[in-house]
Amino acid sequence: MIYETALVLRTDIDEATINSVKNVVADVLKEAKGEILINEDWGVKTFPQTIGNNHKKGHYVYWMYKAGT
Repeated sequence: MIYETALVLRTDIDEATINSVKNVVADVLKEAKGEILINEDWGVKTFPQTIGNNHKKGHYVYWMYKAGT
């Protein structure tokens, strides 16, 4: 089956932390014998409305992958 996952990260984290998150997701998928089809960094986007402690933006990272059922 093909799955999609998008994570929204805080905008105040550095590039090294973002890459670390990407690597963790890739490692988990490899352990589960999944195959990453698409991995995109969509960057910072503005939310339609504020969330949590008045957060107005988030850093989006997207994956599409094949995995077992």
